[in-house]
Amino acid sequence: GDNAPIIRGSALGGLNGEDRPLLYPHFVLWHKRMMLDTVRCDAPHEGYPTAGALLCDRYAERTVRRRGGELAARENRDGVLLGVGGEPLLIVSGRQALTTPLSAGATDSAMRRLVLSACREEGLTVTEYPLTRQMLLRCDEALTVDVQGIVPVLGYRDRRYFNTAAVRLSERINRTDIRTYR
Repeated sequence: GDNAPIIRGSALGGLNGEDRPLLYPHFVLWHKRMMLDTVRCDAPHEGYPTAGALLCDRYAERTVRRRGGELAARENRDGVLLGVGGEPLLIVSGRQALTTPLSAGATDSAMRRLVLSACREEGLTVTEYPLTRQMLLRCDEALTVDVQGIVPVLGYRDRRYFNTAAVRLSERINRTDIRTYR
């Protein structure tokens, strides 16, 4: 828009030194859809990016890879799925997007807020509710994010997912001025 900050001749701005508004720089939809698995690992002070939480995330990743999987959702002792590598895990059922609330141990991040805002803008009802493995077996779609984009999940165990919401969210984010997310 007319009020967007201007980046002058930088890598985020225009080519050849021309000025361009600062918009979110090509948030991508990953081309590879990966299988999700869960690993139970508790860290002190869940919900914060502590060294303990990072170690649990790495342990979960290694464990899932040894099992032949690709994405590791970390589960706490109460059976609540906290996220994937410190970023949110979202499931979509119908027109509802669900994610574990911060109060249950999910970690807050700019990426989490950006994707939840995009969900609302796409007309999805966003509900923060403790996700469980059983919910992964009943949802229409699961996705997570990383700094490069939305990561659609192919499936969990023998359940396979659609990725229609992931495509719409990626397109929405690419059209969004980064100053507008909440």
